[in-house]
Amino acid sequence: MTKKLNPSRSAGFTLIEVIAALVVGLLVSTLLVELGFFLKHSPEALDMVDTQYETLREMERVTSQYRNELENGTLNLSSLLTNWSAESGVTLTKETVNVSATDGSFTFHGIHKVQITKSGQSMTAYFTE
Repeated sequence: MTKKLNPSRSAGFTLIEVIAALVVGLLVSTLLVELGFFLKHSPEALDMVDTQYETLREMERVTSQYRNELENGTLNLSSLLTNWSAESGVTLTKETVNVSATDGSFTFHGIHKVQITKSGQSMTAYFTE
């Protein structure tokens, strides 16, 4: 005996169901790709923030010493930071520079440029008496 198929009840999915499944699949795959990118690059971003924090903290220590010596009247720029012991593996360099206006209207002599560097990131400050 043969069975007749009812043409109104055909097997398969409707077009709406197929489109909905594709949209859901695309959304899930996009979220997975973004999550993978975030997980891959988040340690680098955290390392950069840690390095910036350590560099900033060291500059705050330098500025604090400068302010203390300035307030106490014991400031000597030539000996400022001579015995500095940097923390967190930062590099501290000190250089004496002269700063003048481009039109030559004024010049400051003996300004100390202090630069703190760690892992390619640096901060610079200028100190005067």
